[in-house]
Amino acid sequence: MFAIAGRLGQSVDGIAFDRLVTSDELRALDEGAVTIGSHTATHAKMTALSAQEAFGELSESRTALAGLLGHDVKTFCFPYGAYNEELIPLCREAGYDRVFTCVPTLAAPGQFVQGRVRVDPTDWPLEFHLKLMGAYRWLPAAIAFKRRLLAMIRGRHAADAPVGAG
Repeated sequence: MFAIAGRLGQSVDGIAFDRLVTSDELRALDEGAVTIGSHTATHAKMTALSAQEAFGELSESRTALAGLLGHDVKTFCFPYGAYNEELIPLCREAGYDRVFTCVPTLAAPGQFVQGRVRVDPTDWPLEFHLKLMGAYRWLPAAIAFKRRLLAMIRGRHAADAPVGAG
């Protein structure tokens, strides 16, 4: 579970039914049942921040959660799935061992950047069960195919454009 350190017990982005766990609830979950990771201090869109602001979100959240839980927090997940390659070294510098994105990928041991399938409170019980059981494993291949197809289409359109066309 990825926790927003500075907003425990509050709603996410003003969505009343999407209340975050409280500090007490988080501590209770952490007692062997769930691994707690960081989801920034404020749920900021990391790609919209300066490097200094992004590092602050990463390190402040990790420090606050470690203080609350009484042990190190080593995993991080980007809010909104928004990330770029410039943010990855900042995650390493902030002390994380593994970083998760919302672009599903197959897991590999020791891989620093890992994709995941998003789970939401609005998931139907069957949908949640299917996600847990791996029914969404086809997504990485579909996303990779879509990216290759779009690159091909964009490349073809660029080649077809008249010289000097912008």
